[in-house]
Amino acid sequence: MAKDGPAAMARYIAKVHTDNTHFLYARERRSPAEQTKVGRLMWNLFLFRRAALEKAALQLRKAFERGTGFGAKRRAAWVFATLITSSALVGLLWRKITGQTYDSYSFINFLEINTGGLELAAVKNLEEVINNMLRAASGDEGAIGKLTTSIPKSADYMIPFYDLGTRFVEATLDAKNLDRKALRKIRMMIDKEYKIREGAYHVDRSLIEKLQYTFGGAGIDKQIGERKKTETETLILK
Repeated sequence: MAKDGPAAMARYIAKVHTDNTHFLYARERRSPAEQTKVGRLMWNLFLFRRAALEKAALQLRKAFERGTGFGAKRRAAWVFATLITSSALVGLLWRKITGQTYDSYSFINFLEINTGGLELAAVKNLEEVINNMLRAASGDEGAIGKLTTSIPKSADYMIPFYDLGTRFVEATLDAKNLDRKALRKIRMMIDKEYKIREGAYHVDRSLIEKLQYTFGGAGIDKQIGERKKTETETLILK
């Protein structure tokens, strides 16, 4: 402040506070350990979780730190409780809106370890496709079956908005796994003994469920299946 003045000091404080609140998503602004190849693989998918855990740990340390005043301890405990409560509420809202069962905002789930990122996952999936193709060429029927799932999975990494676009088409047609169905029909043309179940690729969804499926993934289909199973069991009991 003595060097550049109060205005520059205020901007610096605002920048630090903003970085602490919104995390450092720009890689070039993160620590040197995250700039290396190993750092990118180890921390690329852990940024949001690590930052959230750091915030919780910081408030816990303040709450139990020796020499800290009662007011500061009370505020730290309040911030910690707010973090936990708000993450639970946001997670509940997210699952309700999207139909997913996995809570992306749970502090328990934040403890999971996920390494890699797009560059590693794309190579891994491409490797799986190539290996399955080679095994299928040698007559491995199991590898032929795996290709119907590994090819669509790899396409999601290689083609921009592939997954979102496919889910939009499937939601419009009340269908699911159309890309896998197409590949399995090709397999059915080659293998005369192989048959696909047409009904397995049809799902009746409401308008809200169509939107949930498009933007949230297949979690809502699982809920629809469980609901229909319960309705069927109820009718049988009646």
